[in-house]
Amino acid sequence: MTTPPPPPAAGDELVAEWEEVLDVLERDARAAAELAGDPSRDGAPSLTAWTPPAPGGPVPDALVDRVRELLQLQASVRAELEGAMGENRGSLADLARTASPARSRAAAYVDVSA
Repeated sequence: MTTPPPPPAAGDELVAEWEEVLDVLERDARAAAELAGDPSRDGAPSLTAWTPPAPGGPVPDALVDRVRELLQLQASVRAELEGAMGENRGSLADLARTASPARSRAAAYVDVSA
């Protein structure tokens, strides 16, 4: 038996719930943008499993512009990460072409009597 979903939050409570959700998503997107910009930097953010938020209702009209900005930030970060992955693939392919082949483990003999 499942429990019914909680009733929708009222006005200010719903806005506060969504602001909390957006704060977390914005923080994570900024951390990803920083890491994409400088993958060698120290202090990489710790990654945790993501659980979709469950605010008590739809995004309030007052926060729609903030959601649009977040979507633009996420799209920008995604494009930056895709570009970085493409560069990495290219670098790995270049390295594979220039790397010396692995030495054979078989013994090699030279006939010095000839």
